[in-house]
Amino acid sequence: MLRSLKEWTQGGPGYREREKETACAMAVAGVEWEQWLFLDVDLDWPEISRRIGDIVVSLNTDVLIGPAWELGGHEHHNEIASMLPANTIRYLSYVRGQGRSTDGLEVVPTAEERMLKDVALKCYASQAAFPPTAPWFDPADQREFVL
Repeated sequence: MLRSLKEWTQGGPGYREREKETACAMAVAGVEWEQWLFLDVDLDWPEISRRIGDIVVSLNTDVLIGPAWELGGHEHHNEIASMLPANTIRYLSYVRGQGRSTDGLEVVPTAEERMLKDVALKCYASQAAFPPTAPWFDPADQREFVL
Protein backbone atom coordinates (compact mmCIF):
# COMPACT_ATOMS: atom_id res chain seq x y z
CA MET A 1 0.00 0.00 0.00
CA LEU A 2 1.42 3.39 -0.97
CA ARG A 3 1.37 5.92 1.83
CA SER A 4 1.56 9.68 1.89
CA LEU A 5 4.71 11.54 2.88
CA LYS A 6 2.87 12.78 6.00
CA GLU A 7 2.27 9.18 7.10
CA TRP A 8 6.01 8.43 6.80
CA THR A 9 7.25 11.49 8.63
CA GLN A 10 4.70 12.29 11.33
CA GLY A 11 4.34 9.04 13.24
CA GLY A 12 1.65 7.59 10.97
CA PRO A 13 1.31 3.93 10.00
CA GLY A 14 4.11 4.22 7.46
CA TYR A 15 6.48 5.41 10.17
CA ARG A 16 6.01 2.19 12.15
CA GLU A 17 6.27 0.12 8.97
CA ARG A 18 9.58 1.77 8.14
CA GLU A 19 10.79 1.16 11.70
CA LYS A 20 10.15 -2.59 11.22
CA GLU A 21 11.98 -2.50 7.90
CA THR A 22 14.94 -0.79 9.55
CA ALA A 23 14.97 -3.45 12.28
CA CYS A 24 15.18 -6.08 9.52
CA ALA A 25 18.03 -4.28 7.70
CA MET A 26 20.01 -3.74 10.90
CA ALA A 27 19.63 -7.43 11.78
CA VAL A 28 20.98 -8.34 8.33
CA ALA A 29 23.95 -6.02 8.91
CA GLY A 30 24.46 -7.25 12.47
CA VAL A 31 24.21 -3.70 13.82
CA GLU A 32 22.75 -2.66 17.17
CA TRP A 33 20.36 0.25 16.88
CA GLU A 34 17.50 2.01 18.62
CA GLN A 35 14.57 3.98 17.26
CA TRP A 36 14.19 7.53 18.52
CA LEU A 37 10.68 8.92 18.16
CA PHE A 38 11.28 12.44 16.95
CA LEU A 39 8.60 13.50 14.50
CA ASP A 40 9.83 15.44 11.48
CA VAL A 41 7.47 18.33 12.15
CA ASP A 42 8.85 19.26 15.58
CA LEU A 43 12.39 18.01 16.01
CA ASP A 44 14.19 18.64 19.28
CA TRP A 45 17.64 19.28 17.82
CA PRO A 46 19.32 20.09 21.16
CA GLU A 47 18.14 16.73 22.56
CA ILE A 48 19.20 14.89 19.42
CA SER A 49 22.62 16.56 19.62
CA ARG A 50 22.96 15.54 23.29
CA ARG A 51 22.08 11.92 22.49
CA ILE A 52 24.49 11.78 19.58
CA GLY A 53 27.24 13.26 21.74
CA ASP A 54 26.61 10.67 24.46
CA ILE A 55 26.76 7.85 21.90
CA VAL A 56 29.96 9.13 20.29
CA VAL A 57 31.65 9.32 23.70
CA SER A 58 30.42 5.86 24.75
CA LEU A 59 31.57 4.19 21.52
CA ASN A 60 35.22 5.02 22.11
CA THR A 61 36.05 4.19 18.49
CA ASP A 62 38.40 5.54 15.85
CA VAL A 63 35.83 5.01 13.09
CA LEU A 64 32.59 6.97 12.95
CA ILE A 65 30.51 7.19 9.78
CA GLY A 66 27.88 9.86 9.26
CA PRO A 67 26.28 12.09 6.64
CA ALA A 68 28.17 14.85 4.86
CA TRP A 69 26.85 18.39 4.91
CA GLU A 70 25.82 19.21 1.35
CA LEU A 71 24.65 22.52 -0.08
CA GLY A 72 21.04 21.79 -1.06
CA GLY A 73 21.18 18.49 0.81
CA HIS A 74 18.46 17.09 3.06
CA GLU A 75 18.05 19.41 6.02
CA HIS A 76 18.04 16.55 8.55
CA HIS A 77 21.20 15.01 7.08
CA ASN A 78 22.89 18.42 7.22
CA GLU A 79 21.81 19.03 10.81
CA ILE A 80 23.18 15.64 11.92
CA ALA A 81 26.38 16.27 9.94
CA SER A 82 26.94 19.49 11.87
CA MET A 83 26.80 17.56 15.18
CA LEU A 84 29.43 14.94 14.39
CA PRO A 85 33.17 15.13 15.20
CA ALA A 86 35.58 16.37 12.54
CA ASN A 87 37.17 12.92 12.08
CA THR A 88 33.86 11.36 10.96
CA ILE A 89 33.91 9.54 7.60
CA ARG A 90 31.26 11.47 5.64
CA TYR A 91 28.97 9.76 3.16
CA LEU A 92 27.14 11.66 0.44
CA SER A 93 23.45 11.11 -0.18
CA TYR A 94 21.61 13.54 -2.47
CA VAL A 95 20.94 17.16 -3.26
CA ARG A 96 17.32 18.14 -3.78
CA GLY A 97 16.47 18.41 -7.45
CA GLN A 98 19.78 16.88 -8.53
CA GLY A 99 19.53 13.29 -7.35
CA ARG A 100 22.26 11.11 -5.89
CA SER A 101 25.53 12.85 -5.01
CA THR A 102 28.48 11.47 -6.95
CA ASP A 103 31.16 14.13 -6.51
CA GLY A 104 33.14 12.31 -3.84
CA LEU A 105 35.29 9.20 -3.68
CA GLU A 106 33.42 6.10 -4.86
CA VAL A 107 33.45 3.24 -2.36
CA VAL A 108 33.69 -0.01 -4.31
CA PRO A 109 32.29 -2.86 -2.22
CA THR A 110 33.54 -6.41 -2.18
CA ALA A 111 31.20 -9.08 -3.56
CA GLU A 112 30.25 -10.01 0.00
CA GLU A 113 29.50 -6.37 0.93
CA ARG A 114 27.42 -5.95 -2.25
CA MET A 115 25.40 -9.08 -1.40
CA LEU A 116 24.86 -7.91 2.19
CA LYS A 117 23.62 -4.52 1.00
CA ASP A 118 21.28 -6.14 -1.53
CA VAL A 119 19.74 -8.32 1.21
CA ALA A 120 19.43 -5.37 3.60
CA LEU A 121 17.77 -3.19 0.93
CA LYS A 122 15.17 -5.90 0.34
CA CYS A 123 13.97 -5.25 3.90
CA TYR A 124 12.68 -1.85 2.74
CA ALA A 125 9.87 -3.10 0.49
CA SER A 126 7.56 -0.20 1.30
CA GLN A 127 10.29 2.38 0.66
CA ALA A 128 11.18 0.74 -2.66
CA ALA A 129 7.52 1.10 -3.71
CA PHE A 130 7.09 4.68 -2.41
CA PRO A 131 7.59 7.10 -5.37
CA PRO A 132 9.73 9.70 -3.53
CA THR A 133 12.19 7.04 -2.29
CA ALA A 134 11.93 4.40 -5.02
CA PRO A 135 14.88 5.76 -7.07
CA TRP A 136 17.27 4.93 -4.20
CA PHE A 137 16.45 1.24 -4.66
CA ASP A 138 17.31 1.04 -8.37
CA PRO A 139 19.69 -1.93 -8.64
CA ALA A 140 21.37 -0.30 -11.66
CA ASP A 141 22.67 2.60 -9.54
CA GLN A 142 23.75 1.47 -6.09
CA ARG A 143 27.08 3.29 -6.05
CA GLU A 144 28.14 4.96 -2.80
CA PHE A 145 30.37 7.99 -2.39
CA VAL A 146 32.20 9.56 0.55
CA LEU A 147 33.99 12.91 0.88
